[in-house]
Amino acid sequence: MKTWFSLNLIEKLGCKHEDAGEFREALEIWLYGLQLAKKVYKIDHVNVASMHIRVSNCMLQLGDLPNAIINTIVAVGILERTKGKDHPKTGTVYLNLALMQSRYGNYENALDSCQKSIKTLTVAYGKNHYEVGKAHRMMAMILGFSHDWSSAIKHWRKTRDIFTQCLERSNSEIGDTYYFEATSYYEIGRLSEAKFSLNKAIEIYNECKNLESLISCYNDLGVLHLVTGEYEEAIKFLKSKLIGEIHDNGIKCRLLNNLALAYRMLHKPKQALAISLKALNLCEKITGFNDIKAGFSHSVVARSYIELQDWDKVILHSNKALKIYKLKACPDKPKHISVLSNLAIAYYHLKKYNRSKEILEEAISIIENSEFEIEPTLKIGIFNDYGSVNFQLGNNHLAYKWIKQALDIGSSTVGLLNTSVAKIFLNLAQLFKKTGNYYDANKMCKNAFRGLLKDRKKAFNVLSSLSRRNFTNYTAEYFSTWINLLNEKNMNEVKEAYKVWMQIKGAATELEMNIQLAFDKVDEDEKAKIRDYKKCLNEFSQLRLITFENSEDERKRKKSLKILNERINELEVRFGRFLLSVPNPMINVDVDPENIFSILNENELFLDFGHIDDEMFFFAVSNHGTIQYKKIKNATLLIKKIKILNKLIRIADPNALDECKNLYNLLIKPFSGIFQNIKYLVLSPDAELHLLPWEILYDGNQFLVEKFDSFRYVFSAREILKGKKQKKKERSTNSAVVFGNPDFSFVPKTKANSISCSGYISKLNSSSFFKSVKIMEIPETGIEAEKIAFLLGPSTELFQGKNATEKNLMNLKSPEVLHIATHGLFLKTDELESDPLLQSFIFLAGANVGLYKDGKTGIMSALEVSTVNLKETELVVLSLCQSAEGIIYSVEGVINMCYAILIAGARSVISSLWQIPNQDTMELLLRMYKNCKAGATVPEALVNAKREMSKKLHPYYWGSLIYHGEKTKILR
Repeated sequence: MKTWFSLNLIEKLGCKHEDAGEFREALEIWLYGLQLAKKVYKIDHVNVASMHIRVSNCMLQLGDLPNAIINTIVAVGILERTKGKDHPKTGTVYLNLALMQSRYGNYENALDSCQKSIKTLTVAYGKNHYEVGKAHRMMAMILGFSHDWSSAIKHWRKTRDIFTQCLERSNSEIGDTYYFEATSYYEIGRLSEAKFSLNKAIEIYNECKNLESLISCYNDLGVLHLVTGEYEEAIKFLKSKLIGEIHDNGIKCRLLNNLALAYRMLHKPKQALAISLKALNLCEKITGFNDIKAGFSHSVVARSYIELQDWDKVILHSNKALKIYKLKACPDKPKHISVLSNLAIAYYHLKKYNRSKEILEEAISIIENSEFEIEPTLKIGIFNDYGSVNFQLGNNHLAYKWIKQALDIGSSTVGLLNTSVAKIFLNLAQLFKKTGNYYDANKMCKNAFRGLLKDRKKAFNVLSSLSRRNFTNYTAEYFSTWINLLNEKNMNEVKEAYKVWMQIKGAATELEMNIQLAFDKVDEDEKAKIRDYKKCLNEFSQLRLITFENSEDERKRKKSLKILNERINELEVRFGRFLLSVPNPMINVDVDPENIFSILNENELFLDFGHIDDEMFFFAVSNHGTIQYKKIKNATLLIKKIKILNKLIRIADPNALDECKNLYNLLIKPFSGIFQNIKYLVLSPDAELHLLPWEILYDGNQFLVEKFDSFRYVFSAREILKGKKQKKKERSTNSAVVFGNPDFSFVPKTKANSISCSGYISKLNSSSFFKSVKIMEIPETGIEAEKIAFLLGPSTELFQGKNATEKNLMNLKSPEVLHIATHGLFLKTDELESDPLLQSFIFLAGANVGLYKDGKTGIMSALEVSTVNLKETELVVLSLCQSAEGIIYSVEGVINMCYAILIAGARSVISSLWQIPNQDTMELLLRMYKNCKAGATVPEALVNAKREMSKKLHPYYWGSLIYHGEKTKILR
């Protein structure tokens, strides 16, 4: 009785210490109790087994895992001999033993113990009991630890089936099974199943209000979308409203770092940097400056600075990360190697090749001696960079060895059609060129772009229009390697390179350009979605133009903007996927140089420009089947001169002629041979070249407009090919519409007084077009409109004054000619960076008044204009200021009002590069229309009008208007 009383007291004291977390004191009591129990009972007694279990638990808490396992093995042996192998307690202890063995890394014994537990508990309780489910869960976890993901999935499914029968649907434990099942699917690359399971977990965590698990799911779903290239979807999940409700700052840091990665993948380095710095500051605040997580955040920040090419900052943050990792003896070798890679890249770009080589050798040493499995893409990058450094140091043999090793790893893991492998091919190309092997150098370049273009196509299937434009420049950057290898005299090499350039340039603009073309070729379901898309664009643009005085209405407006933006992105991604499969030759053009040859006329030359990094070049294509590649020297000086000219010409400064001559000497004179016998120019500018009207270039005696009979501008060769395949609509009469002299102060009966455009007008007031808060009237455009309407013929519709409304413009149905004479404005502002089409405007009747009840403001953004039906329109003349100015995207063109007109379906546009003088612009356009009536094509008619005016006027008065699009005739 006394001994029993002592054991009972030991039980109470031991539990008391355990509950208080005093495991060392509890262990001493349990060890004393174990000795006492062995004296009182036989060794094979259930109470002795219980004491062994108590001892084991405390040892586990104190980190003495080997002795904890020994005590649990003794306990399970006693239970088998006393309670039997099929007793539930025996099964439970086997489960505990499995957990300890797995923690010790002994997965084989852990799996055996877990299997015994499942068998025992199944006999004791039946196969669908909750305790059996827990055993299957342990089995799945251990299989995951041992990387047997396929077997783990089977046990997660079994666990889920049992828990679903035993628990309510809203129980977090069911959500956990879906979550870990998703993890297993992810590890074996079955990403669609992983997404499905994560979404199921989200449903359950939502129901049971498990916020922290819900946030983890959103984070992992965001990462999944990153892996599959769906970067905007990733951002959607990572920027979920839940981020503001996170209490765990560690999770918040992880979310922010993943969000930064998403922005980097979208090639938005500034946003990525801002978010990664926020994550770093938060991490240092909660964990301290020398925590491992802070080290990881420093490495993420360094990666963002790589995108911005701020090499000093890359070195600063990489060194901080390395210091933390070394201080903490970080066991995570992949993270360590990744930081070394960033550091080596920075020193490489600073041309400190020996230092870069030392760092890469340290990374290679870690890879070769690491017990961890290093990710193949990380090894590929390190080996390839090491080859590049040796190439720069003149160690060609060593360079080839390591680059080839990187290629071997790439071909056996990620495949040859991959961006990381493309970089290897380009390095090999440089190596072959250095050794004089131009044939293989060119071959390597072709191999590189096979992978790059495949990756781009995959990305284009999941990106919206805006993100595609950002992404294209990333692909183009690699092209500079190829052009530096080109032999100008080898026509086959030049043709192969140009074919790739044709596939790069202008690729991202195709989505928006093709939607209007596709409308008549798709089924009713897709037509409805295109209509929905246009409606969303209009609503989004209108909501961006207004502000509400009532705070609740303003809150609703911002919420609606967010919803509309998500819907627009969703539809753009959808269109990007299905348009490629539409059986329409106007959309799916074959981008091949051979097709350009047949389209160009005799004496017509196509100049296709590129500006990548510090390289500026062009391909000159003629209908004789020849392609010439030319590199432009002094690209930096050329860009500087274009900017100077832009400032001078806008104020009609006489010195502008000197800059016109300087630019002639840089762009025309060195290549005079290619212009022999040429009468017609087709120009596809790039970067800042979009700001230059070639007609005003001056040789000291003549302007270029006097030497060539027409100038046409296009965004890319794709536009020429597509335009040629469009069928002309047969018209019985000339249909034309003219807008002019809008009444900006017109107040219609449908005016909604509670809403104003004041938020936007205040920004527009910085323009010289405005006095106070009102747009200046321009009666001269009324005279222009009437004269041009008379020239266009009796069937012309003329909208002036109070009738020159946004509503009437939106209701157009593809007139042959559309002429708009009013105020225009390009407003460059960071606030509207979400879409460059929200930075160009046309002002119509009521623009000074505010919003009408039909949602029209009188201020039309280019985004709204892009939804007007102009798919059969031959020519749109934008007789308004700055309609050709806009946001410039390298290799994609300028996103402006002219671009919006082309999206709407028009075949050609005349637009202005600067603020145009009313009287002289009217004279120029009247001359042009008269030349069209005499039988000239529109670009020829415009050139003839400019020639006449160039004889007596500064180019400011006639040089601003440029012709964009295919060669067309009107007034036939």
